[in-house]
Amino acid sequence: MPSLRMQQLFAVPMVLFFAAACAPESADNVAVAISHVAVGDDSVGGALVVQDRSGAQRNVDPSSVDLVAEVQDPATGEWEEVKVRFSGKTKRLHTVIVADNSGSQDGNLELVQSASTAFANGFLEKENKMGLVRVSTESRILSELSDDRQDVDDAINAMFVSNGWTALYDGIRMANEVLERGASTVDIKNKNWGCVDRPLGAIVVFTDGRDNNSADMQMTKYEGDGVDTRLGDLMSLSVLGVRTPVYAVGVGRGVDEVSLSKLAKSTGGFYSPVDNYKELLGALENEANTLTGASPFCFELPWCDVNTVRVHASFELDGESYTRTIEMAIPEGQCKAKKSKESESKKK
Repeated sequence: MPSLRMQQLFAVPMVLFFAAACAPESADNVAVAISHVAVGDDSVGGALVVQDRSGAQRNVDPSSVDLVAEVQDPATGEWEEVKVRFSGKTKRLHTVIVADNSGSQDGNLELVQSASTAFANGFLEKENKMGLVRVSTESRILSELSDDRQDVDDAINAMFVSNGWTALYDGIRMANEVLERGASTVDIKNKNWGCVDRPLGAIVVFTDGRDNNSADMQMTKYEGDGVDTRLGDLMSLSVLGVRTPVYAVGVGRGVDEVSLSKLAKSTGGFYSPVDNYKELLGALENEANTLTGASPFCFELPWCDVNTVRVHASFELDGESYTRTIEMAIPEGQCKAKKSKESESKKK
């Protein structure tokens, strides 16, 4: 079968490009991360997330948040402040749950369904939409993105466990394909969404094991969808040029924590371990809070040859004041609409 990476070589180039996913900056018990990082022709965007060291979302009063962005002058190395557009809360979210329904789930299906329902309870509000992918020997989409609660409940009730391997990476890839289809059907291209208004996509995956069939490693009668998916193929998943963060929950001691942690960190998500399926409900509720608590922002790049930007975030939490700084690298050659600092200097 052709690998996903080979197929991507022939993909149409995206309008937006990526900056490196930003890992949390932490001190004391509070961490700040930037998810959904995107670099366009002349702008940078992302979403601010405040967490504790365990990864739990901390609800910050948006009115207490102050964001300052700076770009580095490539000629002098000095930093110049730029104006930031900031939204106190994400206005619309698209999220797909990837649920492990392989043979190791035997006896835990009811807990899995209850946890998925709890996520829906905390997530489906306003203009949010969610979908569901079932993982076993082969992965299947149980629901495209929907804001209809009955559709979501029907998909959750359609989960089943009947022995099987774990095509986990296929399931994560399919979840991103669900996000892509959703993005193309909500009139994003026909509406001038502002940078703080655009839907933010994310994948939430949980498993008690490891992938063992996304590249057809097992001799089974199931042919899958014809695409071999490996961990490296998932590091650059995106929708409309915005990297898709993967939030992973590992259940029990048999989890491939190294791979899940690497995937979550590289995409701007977070990895959370729990001891058993009774704790999964709380973990998914926390993921719903994390997603709905993100605060989108964006700012313009004043010159084309900017290669480093940093964001200073000040906020209040539990009566304490915090200031955190996160630095991001800008890929060369992405800015197209504005002049370079070097060309401006030569004219003076």
